Amino acid sequence: TPGQPPTTGTTTGASGAPTVIMSRLEFAGLKERYAIGETVNLSVHLTPEQSGTTNKVDLWVAVTAPNIPGFLFFTGTAQAPQFSVEPRSFLSAVKLEDSSQGVLEFLIPPGMEGTYTFYALLVERGKNPLESRDYDRSNLLIQTATVGG
Repeated sequence: TPGQPPTTGTTTGASGAPTVIMSRLEFAGLKERYAIGETVNLSVHLTPEQSGTTNKVDLWVAVTAPNIPGFLFFTGTAQAPQFSVEPRSFLSAVKLEDSSQGVLEFLIPPGMEGTYTFYALLVERGKNPLESRDYDRSNLLIQTATVGG
């Protein structure tokens, strides 16, 4: 699909160099709708797709939130979430193996109504996906959740 990274195989980066789709990511635990007072338990499941690629990767996770411009990048832990407007990976040097990583455990307080869009992407260790498209990566996960309403 145009505008979306493929889920497996090899594609061409911005420079024309091949880009390996090294793994497939899936969100686990994210519901479409939440009520105030519910807990969000979000994790990312990693399934390797290509052998021979790097065995250490960076996991980038971000969210867009109502009334906040741009991305909020996850920087803390699932139990103690922190966010940054500066682009940075959530986890660095993640081993490329079949595994799950907790991303967010959060009790939704009053005043958090609206639609949130969550993003996740694995990239080559040390690469910033917002600065370049020439890197081995996973599929790009995009999923929304609505609080209230």
